[in-house]
Amino acid sequence: FPSDPILQFRPAFARSLPVQILLTGVVLTLVGVLLIQLIFTAQYHWPLAPVNYVLQISGVLTLLISLVATLHQILSATMQESRGWPYMLSYLAVDVPPLQYPNQTEWATAEVAAWLMMNATTSALIQITHIQFLTLLFPSSIEKTLIFLLLGPLAVAHAVMQLAPIHSSEDVIDMADNISNVCNATLSLLFTASLFIWGFLVNRKKAWRTDGGTAAFGAGAIALAVASTTLTFTYIPSKDQYEWFPGLVWAVVLWQSFLGWWWWVGAGMGVGEVEELLRREEKRAQKRKVRLEKRKEQKEKAGRIWREMTGAFHKKQEEEESTSREQTVSVQSGGDTSTLWVPLRQLLETRAGRVIQNTYLFIRHSHLTAARRQAAARSERRHQVYGREGLPVEGPDGAPNVVGWGLGSFGIRERELRASGKYDTDGEGEDLELDDVAQDKDRHAFQADSTASGVQTRSGADEQGSQPSHRSSVWWWGPLRQWRLRDSTVY
Repeated sequence: FPSDPILQFRPAFARSLPVQILLTGVVLTLVGVLLIQLIFTAQYHWPLAPVNYVLQISGVLTLLISLVATLHQILSATMQESRGWPYMLSYLAVDVPPLQYPNQTEWATAEVAAWLMMNATTSALIQITHIQFLTLLFPSSIEKTLIFLLLGPLAVAHAVMQLAPIHSSEDVIDMADNISNVCNATLSLLFTASLFIWGFLVNRKKAWRTDGGTAAFGAGAIALAVASTTLTFTYIPSKDQYEWFPGLVWAVVLWQSFLGWWWWVGAGMGVGEVEELLRREEKRAQKRKVRLEKRKEQKEKAGRIWREMTGAFHKKQEEEESTSREQTVSVQSGGDTSTLWVPLRQLLETRAGRVIQNTYLFIRHSHLTAARRQAAARSERRHQVYGREGLPVEGPDGAPNVVGWGLGSFGIRERELRASGKYDTDGEGEDLELDDVAQDKDRHAFQADSTASGVQTRSGADEQGSQPSHRSSVWWWGPLRQWRLRDSTVY
């Protein structure tokens, strides 16, 4: 033979034991790094969103335990295999848990059930974490209700289907696999679509600003959302082939939730910005009400003119009817000469169009109202750290007690500066820097005392600005923190 005919039956190299060990170790490393990140960010993640932090840390710990147990089973099976003839390792990956050949294993039914329960718990925690994160992006009660009603049953069904392999019937297992694949793919698509809607439609202006690395977190969350969706659809035809695939998918989803949460913190709108949006929404509602009243008056006037014309010129009824209809249509269109808006206006005047428009306006108003309450609650928590007028609370050594990445406080500082008349409304100024504010805290205190008399003094700024700021630094954290908090972006 020109080649070995047996090789065409060899499984793909991605199903081999070396690839399984390598990728399981890589996923274990990713989850371990994420756990370290969550531990070090607990002091500012927990005050802002305790429920989200508990869910994230629970999902990471559960997945980490699952990966450690999987790696232990792989290495144990490998060592056991190397003790017998031919004293070498197999090419194929280790089946954990042994579902493909259950009769050729020493696993008891209770052990398989416990392992599947661990997989179901991991799946449920990760999906619930992502669902709860979406309720932060869309905080109104109606949006939360829609999210829970649409995504909650899918997450529960996907987790329950993980227990189906305990049953010995092949038909039941195949049906459970199909249901699990549909639920997982639908959840992944909805998660990705929600991030795109929030980042590009709902909060487009604040979500992609470059101060504090907000845009970097957003780009990372969007990229991981697309990657998780791609992996989910790739996993469907290869569900029973690659043992390392589920762990990789869950690790990507967890990192997506982590980056998405920091994106939400960095892009969070301040109370003043949300109030401005609500004021604009109220103005639009008043304009719509005025337009409806004018349209109603114009219709009544057109009908009265039509009745007078038909009574005076009975012989020219047909001509006058066509002319009056044209006048009525022109009056109802509000003088809009563009023919593209006529079908849209006619659609909105129908009952279905009015229902759609009213539903959209109700959801938007609910979202803005909930966002205002959310921003107010977050501002209270941040004021515990940053103090008044954006000044950071001093630490034990007198240095500014900077907590977290410094994200999400920009809207609060902008609102306070706008209230004091110091905010650059033309958009050509720069944000306050926490380091500069900390250096000039004495000058700000003097200005606060002289506000009642209207005296604005800036004496001593150069002397205090030249003084070095004594910031606590642990090795590389000093320059990294200075880079993170330095906002040189002009917008």
